[in-house]
Amino acid sequence: MSHPSLSSTYLGEEFPLTELVKRFREEWARRRDHTDTPVTRVASFNLLVVSQGEDEERLVEVLKGLMESHPARVIWTKMMEGRKWEDSTARLHLECGCDGVQVCSEQVQICCGQQPERVASLLLSLIHEGLPTHLLWWKSGPTEGPLFERISDRSQLVLVEPNDWPSFAQSLPDLWLTCDRQEHAFYPLIWYQLTEARQKIAYAYGEGDIELALPKQTNSSTAEADLLTIWLETLLPHSARTSSRARIVSTAECTEPTLNSAMHKQPLLLQSPLDAVRAALNRPTRDPVFKKMIELIKERDF
Repeated sequence: MSHPSLSSTYLGEEFPLTELVKRFREEWARRRDHTDTPVTRVASFNLLVVSQGEDEERLVEVLKGLMESHPARVIWTKMMEGRKWEDSTARLHLECGCDGVQVCSEQVQICCGQQPERVASLLLSLIHEGLPTHLLWWKSGPTEGPLFERISDRSQLVLVEPNDWPSFAQSLPDLWLTCDRQEHAFYPLIWYQLTEARQKIAYAYGEGDIELALPKQTNSSTAEADLLTIWLETLLPHSARTSSRARIVSTAECTEPTLNSAMHKQPLLLQSPLDAVRAALNRPTRDPVFKKMIELIKERDF
């Protein structure tokens, strides 16, 4: 067995994947046998998480934080290069809070090799039937192939933390506009990390003229700059964009998106990935504004 990283030790001991169902039963039985209060399994949705080991500390912060706010069955699959399927392992954690009744939600981590069809079949077999299913695709490569296609087809909401923003941006129109995907919502996670920034821009615009100053890029585009620019172009009338009412400038003088208005100058900071995932899960629907943005993204050369 591999040694778990310190960041994910909250999930408990590692054991062979073949023991997962047995461990589930034993853990629930243990919980019920060692308390006089009722133990209630609560899951308002399934959350499938796919990663390949990149930026794991941030991902663990998200998953640990969700236990406090969003009871669910979370199934995190960490695909590891070179691992054989028969060496796959799992870990299990039940988080229980007590307010007269013990309310418990579940998190499972599966460490396995990169066998897309097998991973997809395993994940789909573990979800609670009858509950909504969502997907967090965490730095796991292109949004294509048998694994992504099978599990995203079962997911109402698909959040992507991309390895490469320009490549993912180019794939977004197909994800949103293909006829058989009209019931699914696909978003880059950073769209929700920009929620407060967008609120500040909207408020300042309601009070007077604004200028959105973006860092000057010499190599490739950034998700923050691209999404804020396209969002403004989608919402503002042409007259506002061609006058001084709302300006978008690129300057080497700032290192992060900055809002300049009559009220003040303020950096537009990103919200944490945890807050972003929480916001997305609270409204797992197709945003009509983002859908309009897709048309501009389709025309843009990233």
